Amino acid sequence: MKIKCIVVEDERIAREGLQCYIEKYDCLALAGSFSNAKDALLFLNNHDIALVFLDIELPGIKGIEMAMQLEGALPLIVFTTAYAQYALEGYSVNSIDYLVKPIFPEDFHRAVQKARAFFDYMEKDHKPAAGKELLIKSEGEWLRIQPSEIQFLKSMQNYVIMYSINLKPKMVLQPLKEILTLLPSFFIQTHRSYVVNLNAVQKIGDDHLSIDQYLIPLSRSRKKDVTDYFLSSNK
Repeated sequence: MKIKCIVVEDERIAREGLQCYIEKYDCLALAGSFSNAKDALLFLNNHDIALVFLDIELPGIKGIEMAMQLEGALPLIVFTTAYAQYALEGYSVNSIDYLVKPIFPEDFHRAVQKARAFFDYMEKDHKPAAGKELLIKSEGEWLRIQPSEIQFLKSMQNYVIMYSINLKPKMVLQPLKEILTLLPSFFIQTHRSYVVNLNAVQKIGDDHLSIDQYLIPLSRSRKKDVTDYFLSSNK
């Protein structure tokens, strides 16, 4: 599979260097290159990107601030920085790796391999059986819940809101990307901030789907998968 990625780096030489590295990998597809976070965020709001190479020290909105605005399981983030002391701060917002400038080929390769491992894991459907209970920590207590009872999950930066059939919405202190790996294959990410139970979908619109009274954003790249599942389940 091709991993669609972008570069966000204000230094031209560093930006072009990352672009050159990306072009050498068949598994990567460069979708855009930006010198500031504002333009990158606008692009991400309208495109499904899986991986971002993100400079920490950007003009205006800093890289860490930008990463905190990217709610949801994707995109994965690889931070770039001229200062090694920023690395730990980068990991606090679920980056998969960091690259200290100057970036050497072996370091870039390490980051790409980490990203590939994540997407290969998701592609190979390492999912638990549909009937297996999940154990989730929510609001100071542990809950056992059947995946089939979960309707959808919404990312809120540092936590996730879980909507289910028999419970009021619950706050879960786990990243959306981590929860997604625990869910059966009938769960799909429909938008950067949402994962839905496809069996709970009641209606599909042009850019959203409906579950009970909730309207959930539906990205263009996911619409076909959701629609195909919806139609096949009603045959």
